[in-house]
Amino acid sequence: MEDRSEKRKRSGALAFQMIISLFYTAILGHMTYILITARNDGWLNAMMAYIPQLFILISSMVLQFFLKINHRTHSQEGALPILFSFIALEATMILPDYMAIIDTYAIPAEVFTYMSRFSVLGTAVVFLFASIQFYGTNLSRSWLYLAFALASVVYITFALPLDASSSDAIFSSSDYGDIVIVCYLIINIAAIATYAVSVIKDRATHSPFRSLAYTLLIIGNIMSLGYNPIPSIISVVIYIAGIIMLGITAKNSF
Repeated sequence: MEDRSEKRKRSGALAFQMIISLFYTAILGHMTYILITARNDGWLNAMMAYIPQLFILISSMVLQFFLKINHRTHSQEGALPILFSFIALEATMILPDYMAIIDTYAIPAEVFTYMSRFSVLGTAVVFLFASIQFYGTNLSRSWLYLAFALASVVYITFALPLDASSSDAIFSSSDYGDIVIVCYLIINIAAIATYAVSVIKDRATHSPFRSLAYTLLIIGNIMSLGYNPIPSIISVVIYIAGIIMLGITAKNSF
């Protein structure tokens, strides 16, 4: 039986996710309203790039409510509020455009860059953490290891200098170029590989559909980061397919 301390941690993580998700949902909704009302050049492409992120936020919240109501809180679901919180934080990438739309520049662009770096790398780390749990590794201090990994993400986020001349402010750095995106991709690939190896190791214990569900979430999330119309639309289809599969397989234990 799950102890009260663990329940409080999960409830707190879930509440944190909901606050972040609702905040960015409101911003994305306001952006959509402004774009539809103004209908300036490129407004349709902008909508197609941002609206999928709105669906990703909403679908993540729906899954969490589904799991909470049905009390399907296995070890894997324990990481979901943290994972979805980081995925929600990735919407920070739209804030510079939002500030431009409402003609307000109260926050320095560097703040958004650091937040975006932290959110994308943090998301990758939590995906890997969840895949290790799925593999069945018994880590008595698993949350401590996750905290250490996220502390490393903070270091990488601020250690790499920014390149003000680059239009790709999220991953850019003056001397290291693609190091952040390379770290991001390596961690995500490691997570996908861990899910695959888990199923190969013991199909009786690890659900292939569950592994596929998390793999779809990873792929959909990666594709959503470009904020380009076609990849964004495809990403939300892949991501929601993963959400649906995760909800269907939630009753499975491992």
